[in-house]
Amino acid sequence: MVILVRRIYDFEPIEHCELSVTPLYSLPPVDAKGKDVESLSSYVTRLANAHNLRINHLFNRIIIPKYNDKLLDFNSHHINGFGPLSEVTLSVLEDYTKQINLRRLTMSRFFNTLSKMKLLKPNRAWCPSCFDEMKSNRTIVYEKLIWNITDYQICTEHSCKIVQECRECKRDQTCLTTLSTSGYCDYCKSWLGYKESNINVSDFKENVYKSNQIEQIFNYYEGKEIDLEKFINSLRIIGNRLTREMKEANFDVQFSNFQKYYLKKIIPTISSLLSVSYNLGISLIDILECVDIEDQLDNYEKKYTYNYIIDYSKFRSHLEKASNLNEITSIVKLASELNSSKKTLRKHFPELTNAIKEKNEILWKKGYRKGNQYHHKNQIEREKIRKYLVECIESTDSLSIEKIGKNLNVTPQTLVNRFPELVHQIRSNYLESLKGNNTRVVGNKEEPQHDYDYVEVNKQLLRIFNSIIDEPFYLKEIAKEIGISQGRLKRNFSDIINSIKEKNEQIISTKKRKVQEERELKIIDTIKLLFSQGTYPSVETVDRFLDFTLNDIRYLKIWRATLKELGIEKKKCIK
Repeated sequence: MVILVRRIYDFEPIEHCELSVTPLYSLPPVDAKGKDVESLSSYVTRLANAHNLRINHLFNRIIIPKYNDKLLDFNSHHINGFGPLSEVTLSVLEDYTKQINLRRLTMSRFFNTLSKMKLLKPNRAWCPSCFDEMKSNRTIVYEKLIWNITDYQICTEHSCKIVQECRECKRDQTCLTTLSTSGYCDYCKSWLGYKESNINVSDFKENVYKSNQIEQIFNYYEGKEIDLEKFINSLRIIGNRLTREMKEANFDVQFSNFQKYYLKKIIPTISSLLSVSYNLGISLIDILECVDIEDQLDNYEKKYTYNYIIDYSKFRSHLEKASNLNEITSIVKLASELNSSKKTLRKHFPELTNAIKEKNEILWKKGYRKGNQYHHKNQIEREKIRKYLVECIESTDSLSIEKIGKNLNVTPQTLVNRFPELVHQIRSNYLESLKGNNTRVVGNKEEPQHDYDYVEVNKQLLRIFNSIIDEPFYLKEIAKEIGISQGRLKRNFSDIINSIKEKNEQIISTKKRKVQEERELKIIDTIKLLFSQGTYPSVETVDRFLDFTLNDIRYLKIWRATLKELGIEKKKCIK
């Protein structure tokens, strides 16, 4: 009978079938290509959540033990690049999940083309409008790889800025944390998606252009490798055609670095390439593929005011003013102010630049520092300071060492080190003068004593204590209302201040408990609604209907108890 089935349906007996068993779920990446491709950090987060694992457990127990000698201390955002952390993670996950297309979730396609330096943002970044759209369409919530690129600042699809902090708690998000969940804050667990207001594109022209170029190269090189020889040839043509003045005037690229690019000594950063693309008006794909570079440069040179004429009178007057100033002046700073280079200044104005250089050397020998600060090698300045300190001692008006230091533009510690006896005498006189004044000393600073009615302040604090019912009243607000510092309230009215603090804590805990109860009811209602519609209420499915995540032990207990109450058996993939 088995042979007959094989002949008709071309089946094999079960003992000859090759079953693929994987240590981890064979979770596929989100089916998106080009600019919408998922990042590896997002995939790791979803994989850990599918196993109900903490992300640090996934790394410490599965990934690190296999490649312990290669995995050093790296920041979590490096996982989306092409360094050791991403290579090790890809190798382990491809082996354990049998997903062979995970390499496209990193920047490895640009390994020989772009430098790792400043390629990726150090913190987690996202488009709130994209998150909101994913949730409203009930698709998988994930984080795009393109959001992590440093120069990608605008989401061109929704015309809004890429953000890096939670709108609720105002905290930056790390790329991967212990309890990371795609679309939710790592700290307050609030939903990160919302409809962001559209920006005025004309105000962010350069940022929009760079974001468009990054999206284009992601779409163009989907499943396609970059021809390195074409790219080097393109850089060589640009380097040979453009003059030094044009490069230094318009591009954020040093002339020496530009030469090293096409000599293969260094790899250009994505910021420098985008700057060249923006200023030349040549798309990044054309630069990478070397498409009509000569013709496009001809058009650029026609637009460019090529006759770079130096305004000698302007340059000379600026340098003469600098040479007459009684302070050290940098030639590099002067060149930047004149939108030129120090080599150009030295070539056309050798006498003035040499005079500025000699003046700088003389000032340094005299012990000059920026802001006329004290220099211990300058004997003249030392004598002036000694004379001023003696005058302060003999004067009837006592000054603190801090105020004297500000007057002399010298730190108090320098005065203590150089003139200990004089400083000791000044401090003694100052402390004696404070005894008759209405001030007191806290550390090295004086604090004025304000007259206030102790009984009246006590009544105001009691009134505030009795008025606290639903909302907490913090010490900062109390001090502002009464007009007394927080430290003085703590010292002189410690009992009632502690009572107010305890009452505030009770109100905050009550609020937290109410929020907790409301969330528990939402979880139960959502599970019952899904069950009545014939949908299995998994953790991921329930999350889509809530404005918070179930990635919490308390919420998971309620989820399990509700399933048990409804008689729903848990699937094997849920622990």
